[in-house]
Amino acid sequence: MTERYIPRVREAAIPEDGAWAELENENVLVLSIPEWAETVKRSCRGYRYVWLYDREKRTYIFCFRLEDGTEQAVAFPKDHAGLLLQDGRAYEPFSILITSRPLAEADDDSPSLLFPGNVPMCVTSGFEPRAIAVGVSVVTTAGIELFTSGQLAADVRPVTIAGFPAAVAR
Repeated sequence: MTERYIPRVREAAIPEDGAWAELENENVLVLSIPEWAETVKRSCRGYRYVWLYDREKRTYIFCFRLEDGTEQAVAFPKDHAGLLLQDGRAYEPFSILITSRPLAEADDDSPSLLFPGNVPMCVTSGFEPRAIAVGVSVVTTAGIELFTSGQLAADVRPVTIAGFPAAVAR
């Protein structure tokens, strides 16, 4: 069983700018967070992440911890950066790319963190009587060993569905 990632951040950055782009035929949410000039120079290999929802502030929060221990959070308030998550591309697999440069000035040489997200997922969510989201992913690019390796930021339980091996990840 892999260690579950529990965020310990106390504050979150709100992107100064953001836009959807396509990188190698994949949807990418590109965010500009100027105060992260040093953070974006780090490697995101081995990162762990979790999405949270602050019901009171109506804000989604993307929390992550890099392998070197750096931990940050990005807030998506409903009427600000949260508008990006209302785009149809947010309901399909997508990656997140964070740069510290203004988007109008960013180029291929801009330091950035890229959090890949290339697994198709079907998600449904609701907020009444409480906030809940349920997602189902079909992984066709890796075998069951991916889920039993202990490398995922989730609690994984092996199951059998119609005689085939599967995993429930929470």
